This record gives sequence, structure tokens and C-alpha cells, in this order.
Amino acid sequence: MAFVPTSFDQQVDYEDTQRLMASYFKSKHAYLVDGYKNTSKFTLLEYQNKKAVYELHDKHVNEKFEFMYNYKDFDNDRTKLRD
Repeated sequence: MAFVPTSFDQQVDYEDTQRLMASYFKSKHAYLVDGYKNTSKFTLLEYQNKKAVYELHDKHVNEKFEFMYNYKDFDNDRTKLRD
């Protein structure tokens, strides 16, 4: 059952309450959207800044693994290097 104001004071209070609730939910929504956008921008910016470092590290690690676990190379004994 909806609230029906019976006097002028109740009507003013009801409208103020409705306006307050609407502004509260709009500000809460804006806060959440802003937080999401800031988090997304920070994450992407951080990734872009560290991307070159990650790629260099991956290249270095891949070369190490290819050298250490190359079982077709019979000239070198890599078991001594791994231990």
C-alpha cells in the first residue's frame, strides 16, 4: 500500500524524502561506476608499463628451458647443470 500524504507538511516531507533517496542512489551509482573505471584504467596502465619487462622475462625463461631440457643435444650433459 502506497503512502498517501494527507496534509501539506506530510507532502513536503514525502517529496523531500523521495528527492533525498533519489540523489543518494544516483551518487552511490556514480561512486561505484567511478571506482570501476579507475580500477580498470589503473590495471591496464600498469599492464602496459610492465608488458616489456614481462616479455623480456618470458623470452629469457624460455631460452633457459630450451637449453636445460634439450634432450636431442647429446654433446652436453645437462643433468649436471640442473642439479
